[in-house]
Amino acid sequence: MTIGRANTVLVFGSGENAKALISAIIAKSLPETNTNRIEFKGPAQFSDKTKAHILETIVPLTHNLFSSLGLETTAFELSVINLEAAAVNDVGLTISGFSADVPVFLSILSAALGCEVPEHFVSTGHIASSDGDIRMVKHIPEKLTAAVLSKKTSCFIYPVLDQDRSLETLSPDEYDHTVTAVAKHKTAIQVLAVKNAYDLIIQAFTEYQVLMAGLVKGFWNRDVSSANDLSNTAKTVCHFSNNSYKRSWKVLEELLLQGKADAACRFFSALTSFYISRKTYPLNIGSSLFQLLSSLPPEKQRLTKHNQLISIDTCIKLSRFADEHQHNDVLLLYKAISADTVKNIPSTHQDFDTVSSQGSSILTEIISEINTDFLACNINQPIDAARSTYILHSVITASYDSFIDIITSFYIHLVRHTKTIIEPVDITAASAEALELLEKTFSGKGGIRTAFSEARDAINGGLRLILDSLTDQFKREQQEMHINRVLKLALDPLDWDTKVQIIKDLLEKLKHVFPQDLLDVEPEKYADHYETIVRTYVNSCNQLKSVIRCF
Repeated sequence: MTIGRANTVLVFGSGENAKALISAIIAKSLPETNTNRIEFKGPAQFSDKTKAHILETIVPLTHNLFSSLGLETTAFELSVINLEAAAVNDVGLTISGFSADVPVFLSILSAALGCEVPEHFVSTGHIASSDGDIRMVKHIPEKLTAAVLSKKTSCFIYPVLDQDRSLETLSPDEYDHTVTAVAKHKTAIQVLAVKNAYDLIIQAFTEYQVLMAGLVKGFWNRDVSSANDLSNTAKTVCHFSNNSYKRSWKVLEELLLQGKADAACRFFSALTSFYISRKTYPLNIGSSLFQLLSSLPPEKQRLTKHNQLISIDTCIKLSRFADEHQHNDVLLLYKAISADTVKNIPSTHQDFDTVSSQGSSILTEIISEINTDFLACNINQPIDAARSTYILHSVITASYDSFIDIITSFYIHLVRHTKTIIEPVDITAASAEALELLEKTFSGKGGIRTAFSEARDAINGGLRLILDSLTDQFKREQQEMHINRVLKLALDPLDWDTKVQIIKDLLEKLKHVFPQDLLDVEPEKYADHYETIVRTYVNSCNQLKSVIRCF
């Protein structure tokens, strides 16, 4: 038997005398399977109308969700925690209306999937269809006040206001009162509005909980398609099961960066156990784990080494299912958990499509590959994302060795997030590259000595300034490498006639801005300088874009 719990708010009285108090819905999964049965228990009871609604709307919703995930339908026992005032007077409460629908739904999901609803969450809302549409309920202002006054509550989930405009039309006072209350309390408590079951689950359960549920319950990485199904249930199923393996590495990275080594160990153990039970070796698990661990800040690496993610015994069991093409990855898996350093150097390789078309199409493709928009999206954004996820607990370090370790791990972190690692990492070589990048970043400013002084004394931001500066330098170098590669691979192999054609196309683009005497020159005269001309043209276009965007 598993138990799910979701906090809610009960309202007593009406009008100005209405009072709201925090309670909770409890769902217990019963041993019987293959049934939709709900048993209502406890001194706090549901009214007949509310029971009927739960059976007619919420039960079909959960049944469709569970069956789509391949889970057996389970019977549940529902109860409401009786309030102290009622218990003292030896009476039970009667829950009427539909405002407890959302916590009822969450408690059932919690019991069935093992996803714990955060204790600091309080929710309310009417589930208006078996596809999980959520609609407004009464007394939101009173419920918000109760949530704010509760010391255990920091998040209030309620329906999006007036989705069908009926509330504003039929109950304008209720609508205005609710809008005012939300605006008043949103600085004191996190207030989250949801439209449907999919929105609700996104808010109530973390990515870690969702993926762990899939691993434990067996619906992990099923990749259910919803391309032709826009229902809330279909979107929810996809959220629980699609792309789980890819998502798992992001979750594992977040746990390790946050110093949650115990949770990371539980998650990775569940992941490997899942694959062992299915006699399958996960794709690139060794190289992915090694790259992840190598890119962690030094203090997180030490924490991970102290809390080994998986045992040698588990690795042995998992490696039995690797085929001959995965043997090198198995070696990396063993090396990752043994905390050895990695061999080889980060390398960059990305095939550029063979140039087979003539001048105009080649020029168009080159411009599309090296303009500012492309560079911002494909070079800058991944690097900026990598910088934002590298979290240090302090902006200073007194030790030079610690400083070098931080610079090295940050460099590997940047390289890993730009997807340029395709070989195991040689820590010594990576450290040398990191120091070279640091020297370039602070050239003219005193070099590495100045950088260490800043890391030690934090006059201008300490390590935060250094890592930001390294990021900017890394972006500049990556952009230049990319532009160089595109131009060399696209232009150098071309024959003379195609190079001339590219110059012709360029002059055609510039005919409205070039003087006639330049346009009259034979393009063959410029063909030997095609790379410089193309680069200059793209740079001028980029500068013009920047100027226009400033207005």
